[in-house]
Amino acid sequence: MHSAGRSVGWMQPWFQRLGLALGSIAVTSASLGWGSPALAGDPFRSNNPMPIGDKTEAAFEAMFKAGDYKTAVGLLEQAKTAEPNEPLVYPMLALVAQYEQDNAALPGLATETRRAAKAIQASQPLRSNLYLAVAEFIDGAYILSDQGDGPVRGLGKALGRLRSFNAAMKAARQIDPNDPELNLLQGFTDMYASAYLPLSSTDEAVEKLQQASPAYLSHWLTGLGYRILGKTDQGLAAIDQGLALQGSHPEMHYLKAQLAHRKGQDQKDKGQLAIAQTHFDRALAAPEVLPLRLVTQILQESCQNQEALDGKDRACDRGSVKNAVNSRAGNSRWGAIKPAEVLQALIR
Repeated sequence: MHSAGRSVGWMQPWFQRLGLALGSIAVTSASLGWGSPALAGDPFRSNNPMPIGDKTEAAFEAMFKAGDYKTAVGLLEQAKTAEPNEPLVYPMLALVAQYEQDNAALPGLATETRRAAKAIQASQPLRSNLYLAVAEFIDGAYILSDQGDGPVRGLGKALGRLRSFNAAMKAARQIDPNDPELNLLQGFTDMYASAYLPLSSTDEAVEKLQQASPAYLSHWLTGLGYRILGKTDQGLAAIDQGLALQGSHPEMHYLKAQLAHRKGQDQKDKGQLAIAQTHFDRALAAPEVLPLRLVTQILQESCQNQEALDGKDRACDRGSVKNAVNSRAGNSRWGAIKPAEVLQALIR
């Protein structure tokens, strides 16, 4: 039986990481450009596609085809008015809020996700239940945050959200257990749980993800799951498959960089560190349209990798990197900086 401390230990990052993954599941679905141009496409299902709003679709394209969070946020603000009952809008905004550590925005976005999910109950019952589950996780991420009840005091509430999440997922599975969108969420949930909970099967989680669609996103989530599990080679194989399908996604390059860095460190292989640096650089090819905190996070890890690669002493701690980035970005919420200039400034 898990102690309360251990429960917090796995639940808090699970809510946070799965919150980001849920946002990705919700928002990356249009990045492959599938579907009819006259009807907003459904990349999850080849049969009986379900429409999304034009503003939401355009935000998809901006965020995960062009990697332009800045444009996407503007489109999402329009979508809140033009397409208020589209449940994908609010997890997208929650994804950005989590990147910006704006946890105070999460309860309202969870409420809107829940409201919109209920609004499509009659026409799209499976997706309605799926996004009711997403709403529970957005709430859970807030409860366990410092702006909520925190990881200790919030444990009871978070467990309640987890039970509600499982109930909504069960309702969705009863409608169609083979639904590809459902399998994306269920597969990643099961994979993350297998790192912490007994009797959880990684193989079964991977099998669900392999049944999911779109393929590039299932590969990304599989790679992310393997990184959490510490299975670096399997993670690299999965993310390479994803990049072969969607090579411009900045966060896929970021995951590839993280995995190559870990392998380089574990095997003392500078060739892997060089590969990692290439992908850190690709992740930051257009920092001005990424959230500033995401840019700072990638830059810190890039700094650590570069230090291991060339042996030059750098100030790669979080505070130093944050100060170097903020002094160049001003008050912008976006990463309008030159990454190479920051890395050079961090050399001691």
